[in-house]
Amino acid sequence: MESMPSLAFDTLKAAKALRAAGFDDARAEAVISTVGDALGGNVATETASQETKVDLQALELRITHQSESLDKHLWALSAGIVTAVVALRKLLS
Repeated sequence: MESMPSLAFDTLKAAKALRAAGFDDARAEAVISTVGDALGGNVATETASQETKVDLQALELRITHQSESLDKHLWALSAGIVTAVVALRKLLS
């Protein structure tokens, strides 16, 4: 069974055109979603795109905090290893 070719659908451009024609945000998104479904795909609306950006920013922030925490732990571990090596060298000398 052959798949249908995907069509490019610029949701932002469509939303702007609908708003210019007097549609409010909710109606514009409903129309865009309906057209996307008719085209056979999950079309991301402007709101969904913004939510995704916010989710990605939150994820990036969490990763940054985890990375900073890991850096601190690695420095502490490194300091402990250096201290242990120095102490062993003194004991073995």
